[in-house]
Amino acid sequence: MGTKPQEYRWIIIDKMIREGNYPNNRTMAEKLEVSRKTIQRDIDFLRYMKDAPIAYDKSKKGYYYTEKSYKLPAINIKEGDLFAVYIASKVVEQYKNTPLYSSLSRVYKQLQSSITEEVSVNPDWIDSNITVAIPETAVIDQMVWEKVTSALRTNSTIVFRYTLIFNQKSIGCKVDPYHLIGYKGDWYLIGYNHGLKTFRTYALSRMEKIRITDETFTRKNFDLSRHFNQNFGIFNSSERFKVRMLFNRDIAEFIKQKVWHPSQKIIQHSDKSIELILEVNNFIEIKNWILSWGSKVKVLEPEELVEEIRRELKAALSMYRQ
Repeated sequence: MGTKPQEYRWIIIDKMIREGNYPNNRTMAEKLEVSRKTIQRDIDFLRYMKDAPIAYDKSKKGYYYTEKSYKLPAINIKEGDLFAVYIASKVVEQYKNTPLYSSLSRVYKQLQSSITEEVSVNPDWIDSNITVAIPETAVIDQMVWEKVTSALRTNSTIVFRYTLIFNQKSIGCKVDPYHLIGYKGDWYLIGYNHGLKTFRTYALSRMEKIRITDETFTRKNFDLSRHFNQNFGIFNSSERFKVRMLFNRDIAEFIKQKVWHPSQKIIQHSDKSIELILEVNNFIEIKNWILSWGSKVKVLEPEELVEEIRRELKAALSMYRQ
């Protein structure tokens, strides 16, 4: 937006006076979380520099406009800035099931309220011509969110129960929290697991009974980019696997156009099919990714992944047999 803090206060003061409820220095100071002296300076500035017809009604103990037609001079917002604000409002929606949503919504409404009717561009074209697809979002408990973020801030060790996604088993974890990351509609904590003595990734939506301990920790050398370098997705392990996949000619060009993983290598075949070779550390997300391509891809190695794909396809097929 590029709007200075005092300009934002002027907009809110103007709005409160225009509503006709006779706000005074105290009510406006509480609304804007500033001192009464700051409000008085703003009122004086609006009167003498912006020609605002502000008067004080002693009986109502508040301010009003002597000229109802008065309008605060518009903020000249650039079209690109307006577009950015619109996109921000859509991005906020993907956090609707997290405690972040109420805070982000409040901030966006403040930005929105600072755009007056005299804005130099019409925002209607954005709303009617641009759509932002929002991914499914996971529900995160307020207590989990608050304690994880608090522990991150204070370098405090946490303990919690964690539900494993495949067998729904609940396990106890003691973790030093290092990094919080939003990924595909969910939030994940990367932390050092005391029992496993290595870094692990935890979905906040599957954490419960969390407690911040009295223990604090000194951060080890932790490189986020190196941590994810071998990942295909969000999860991490100490294992390493070479995955070879054969994509048929129908989808080969699309696969070639993207970087799916930092380690990827592509081998072009004479029939226009391609091999995609990756070095990954787990099968969790790459298996789902492979299955999403259906008959357009065949896993060549490793044999363990070939077997997992085969079992998954057999199980899926059995559900459709008459």
